[in-house]
Amino acid sequence: MRGGERTCDPVLVPTGGQRVDSEKLVEGGNAKTECDPFDGLGYFDLAAGKWVDVEEEGEEDEGERVVLPGRLRRPESNCASKQPLHYLSLLKDPTTSMSSLSFLRNRFILFVGDSQDRNAIDRVCALAHPSLNPQLSVYQWNGTRYPDSVVKSTNWGTTPDLPAHAHPHKCTLKALNATFINYFHLGVRMTPYYDKSNFLGPNETAHPVDRIKTVLIPFLHAINITSSPDLILTHSLLWDLRSVPLKRISEYLPLYSKNLINNLFIPLAETFPQSHFAWRTVPLSSPTHPHFPQSAIRLMNTVAKGTAKSVGMNVVDWESPLVGRHDLLWRDGFHQNEEGLNVLVVLVLHSLNRLSLGY
Repeated sequence: MRGGERTCDPVLVPTGGQRVDSEKLVEGGNAKTECDPFDGLGYFDLAAGKWVDVEEEGEEDEGERVVLPGRLRRPESNCASKQPLHYLSLLKDPTTSMSSLSFLRNRFILFVGDSQDRNAIDRVCALAHPSLNPQLSVYQWNGTRYPDSVVKSTNWGTTPDLPAHAHPHKCTLKALNATFINYFHLGVRMTPYYDKSNFLGPNETAHPVDRIKTVLIPFLHAINITSSPDLILTHSLLWDLRSVPLKRISEYLPLYSKNLINNLFIPLAETFPQSHFAWRTVPLSSPTHPHFPQSAIRLMNTVAKGTAKSVGMNVVDWESPLVGRHDLLWRDGFHQNEEGLNVLVVLVLHSLNRLSLGY
């Protein structure tokens, strides 16, 4: 959200582990709506490893804690809201109700994150009905577009040795003049994990702030985009988790919160002062994943949500609807399969619809 505007967004929580349609995970068929606890006044308790919600300043317990900037008070308004529309159904076949997708018309959505966001953009184009005239493009950072034959023949999720995996993907729904673009960054630490990886091209920086100025902005200009995004969906967690020894995750949490603000939120806000912002959470990995343990993802999701809320950002909670849904994981144990990506697509479309309604 812009400035200090805040609303009490619903958190959608599965009521059971039964197999259901991925859209219904978000749309309420097997979910209940609760008020997001991170909308309240509170702090992150480092020793307990959780967010502590308090009503008044004097009720806080003493102890080791991380006080995130900008204490939040729960809004007076009711937290309940209408369930999302059947967005996937509209995207797959809008012919009977094209006006229902009017909230996408002339919209520019920028995903600032990682391969999950790239895959979600590809999924939007894969789901879109031909009447929306979807076009998926993959670019080099200098604005050179890969041939359609390469895009159509390459499974971007299975051959990560290709440098283009970290290059921007763009899905355009031409009938609505709606554009989705992803910007790939490597975490918010000053020394990212893949500082010299094959994800980077020659002379391409991994520095989180410099990438915005020297990689993202020149790319947008190279493909003739000069307007600010209507919505920036931002995220940074897995790259940061990979760059820190697992036994030191708890020690890193205060710095993680600070890095999110200084190396991601502030540079993006200064670059795109007219845009709305939202934070995306990370679904849990498989229970036995060696690099991304569930406990660490939960901790970092908690800190990141609190940090995002503290600066007035809404949260697109992709974690909650997928709790226990390991069947929606890809074979690597942390990327989502098509059904899992469908959930993120629904959440993003719902955010855009709320934005069009003035929330």
